[in-house]
Amino acid sequence: ADKVYEEAKILDRFEASTRITDSIKLQHKKYDLLRTLFWINSIKLKDRCNASYHNIVYFYKYNGPTIDERAKQAVFSRALQELKKKYGGKVMLIPIAADNNITSVNLLLETYDIKVFPIILIDERVKLTGLKEIDGIDYYIS
Repeated sequence: ADKVYEEAKILDRFEASTRITDSIKLQHKKYDLLRTLFWINSIKLKDRCNASYHNIVYFYKYNGPTIDERAKQAVFSRALQELKKKYGGKVMLIPIAADNNITSVNLLLETYDIKVFPIILIDERVKLTGLKEIDGIDYYIS
């Protein structure tokens, strides 16, 4: 999980520093699909092994977010990075672009009734959408 997360961060930095090309968009979709598969496997593993880590899935807009959405997503991203630093392996942080038209992602969004972005889904139960809500995210982890 950490390796895929770190590689995706490198891709994000590359995307921020250059023009977005079709090749980069395709790479981003690939990582979204990998993170989605990781999440599904993480749920199964957690159930089978009675593991105590927390799945934190962060759905965000990738394609053309407004300035307000970008600002909110930046706050969410920073808060989640701090959470990952604080809890390490106790947290599986899985960021996924929600608007890349990937069938498996779309099915999971429908399954968990997720229609607003950005949103943080904790352990497939708790949904956080507000800036004030993420201030108390530790409550769900500790």
